[in-house]
Amino acid sequence: MGQNNIESGIKLFTSRTFLIFALLYFLLIVAQFLYPTDRMLPFANVDGVNVGFWQKDDAINFLDDKYAKQKINVYIGSNKQPSISVLPSELGRTDSNKSRIKNHSYPWYVRLVPFSILWHEAISSYLPVTSINNQAKIKDFLATHVGEDCNFKAKNADIVPRKDRLVVVPSQLGGKCTMQDVLSEFAKIDASLDAQNIRIPVQPVEPKISSDKARALASSINQNIKDGISIKAEDVTVKFSTKDILDWIIVKNKGKKLSVAVSPNKTKKALDDTLGKKIARAPGVTKITTRDFAEIKRVNGRRGRKLDTVNTTKQLNDLIRGGSGNTIHAKVVTVNPRTQWHQIYTKTSVGLSALMSNFAKEHNGVYGVQMVELGGKGRHAAYNSARQFTTASTYKLFVAYSTLKKVEAKKFKWNDKINGKTLSACFDDMIVISDNACAEALIRKITKKKLDADIRALGIYNTTFQAWSNAGGRSTNVTTAKDLASFLTKLETGTLPISGSSRSKLINAMKRNVYRSGIPSGSSARVANKVGFLWGLLHDAAIVYNSKSTYVLVIMTDGSSWSNIAELSRKIENLL
Repeated sequence: MGQNNIESGIKLFTSRTFLIFALLYFLLIVAQFLYPTDRMLPFANVDGVNVGFWQKDDAINFLDDKYAKQKINVYIGSNKQPSISVLPSELGRTDSNKSRIKNHSYPWYVRLVPFSILWHEAISSYLPVTSINNQAKIKDFLATHVGEDCNFKAKNADIVPRKDRLVVVPSQLGGKCTMQDVLSEFAKIDASLDAQNIRIPVQPVEPKISSDKARALASSINQNIKDGISIKAEDVTVKFSTKDILDWIIVKNKGKKLSVAVSPNKTKKALDDTLGKKIARAPGVTKITTRDFAEIKRVNGRRGRKLDTVNTTKQLNDLIRGGSGNTIHAKVVTVNPRTQWHQIYTKTSVGLSALMSNFAKEHNGVYGVQMVELGGKGRHAAYNSARQFTTASTYKLFVAYSTLKKVEAKKFKWNDKINGKTLSACFDDMIVISDNACAEALIRKITKKKLDADIRALGIYNTTFQAWSNAGGRSTNVTTAKDLASFLTKLETGTLPISGSSRSKLINAMKRNVYRSGIPSGSSARVANKVGFLWGLLHDAAIVYNSKSTYVLVIMTDGSSWSNIAELSRKIENLL
């Protein structure tokens, strides 16, 4: 009975074991059959890159990217360093893994073999990488880097700061080669995930700065700064380490010679922040009081002192290039006190002239100024008033004057047509809004020669419509502040040879001038003016009807501003 039970148990165990193994086999085969065809096998390794379980597209993109980034090093002759490192794409080469990955399959009949999913990869191989070469791009690359004469330039040695010393970047031989040799070497390049090296045979060309020359210079400087450098000024000494000095150093490679110097800016900052602070003394203030053009009082401020960083930098350069010792005795220079002016002006012609002169010196630009008081004390003041400026639109005052004379002589009529307007409207626009077209049309009708003649007849000799400009290569209009002031003085006092109605017509137009940012802006009075602005020129010629007295003021400038003109106008008015 017992024996039968044992046999039954064995049979039952055997049948169950068989069923389990059969089930496992079935499940394994099903799993192998169901393994995605677009996925790499578990232990897939392509060119040393583990891509197991990856999507095939991901593996293709990853491998393509690695091939594209693998540089090709080009060595010239016996050089130990590559002269060119280039990516395959720069040579017009494209390496693709698509075909080899897509065509690498896991066949159905292999899937029937137990555990083939684990070992099939080990017994199969991949096709080579598909490479496409763009010959035109190779030629472009060679034309750029080699040239038609197949000439590789030699590379000079260089020196660079590293930690606590200067080190040499070795020179490289250049060379003459043949294009056939170059093409032959480039033809050997194959797809690879390892860096590839090719060597071009050349007839050597020596660099102008050899490694030996650079090494000798670096060695000399390293020796000179190895213990640092002390800089002493009077009884104060500051020591700078080798690392400090190296941080200041600039190496210039001029093609034939290497030179080493410290940066003036870095050196100055380092000296100012250390030694300079310890010895510096701020200068005082010298206070000077003037009345008109004369100095009447002075209180001298103390002199300051500072480190002469320019001279110290020169000494530092001399020392690192081969001087003896490691201490520099820096110079200390005197700093003059700054000047503070207190300017007093008398209410006189001299005082007004001093005001104009000092204002011009203290503000940007070139000035020409003339002031003529027509009543009251009859003061006259000027600064640079005889300097000729291009007139800009102030010339329109003289055109207006000649036009009035033509009308009074009945050669022009106010209802004549000029540029589609009446002469009267054109005259008004020329002064009020500074219309250029009307002014130019009137110049053509009157002629520049006649305009100059009318001006000369007034005793005005430094104004002309026919001056020659070398800059423009043509004639131009020039005048002076003195001439404009003379003209406006005659206009306001009624001494121009024109009628009272003509005089009123011009003055009334000037009072309506739309450009008021200059003299009118600085004055509290009614102003009749004509401005001119061209390039950097800003001019204002005015009659100022001040309650104290009427006066003519002309301010001509080059490189100034309307606000400056207004400010000067205000200061002059306040001094009257």
